[in-house]
Parts: sequence; C-alpha cells; structure tokens
Amino acid sequence: MVSIIKELFFGERGQHENIITGKRYKKLCEELFEVCKELSKDFNEKQKELFEMICNMQAEIEGEAVFQNYREGFKIGLLLALECLDTP
Repeated sequence: MVSIIKELFFGERGQHENIITGKRYKKLCEELFEVCKELSKDFNEKQKELFEMICNMQAEIEGEAVFQNYREGFKIGLLLALECLDTP
C-alpha cells in the first residue's frame, strides 16, 4: 500500500502544480483572458492599474477559498478516520 504521508511529504500529492485541470477549466481560463484583453485594450494607465488590482485581488480571494476547501477536506477525512476507528 502506498503511504499517503510519504506522498504528501515528497510533494507527490496535495501540491497545486500536480493537480490536473480539466478541459472546461482551461477553456474558461482562455475565455477569461480574451475578455480581459478586449476589455482593457482601450483603458488609460490609471484604469489599467485599477483593473490589474482587481484581478490580483480576485486571484487572492480565489486562492483563499481554495485553501479553505482544502483544509475542510482534511478535517472531513480525519473525522471519517476517527469515526471508523471508534467502531467496535
């Protein structure tokens, strides 16, 4: 049996670089990039700066949400393990 602890320790699991995104995710990213490019093409420098700030803040918000979901997954996994170990 593979040790999940070793896989986590050596970065084989749980690293965002190792998570394979689906076709839909990639398609949405490409569409978002094109829309942002089209939207910002006529921006002045101040508007570009503000738009970049909005994009960066949104990325930070998404990163925080992903981390909280990841953390909740660990909690659920541990609770499941505890419940399984507690049965007679």
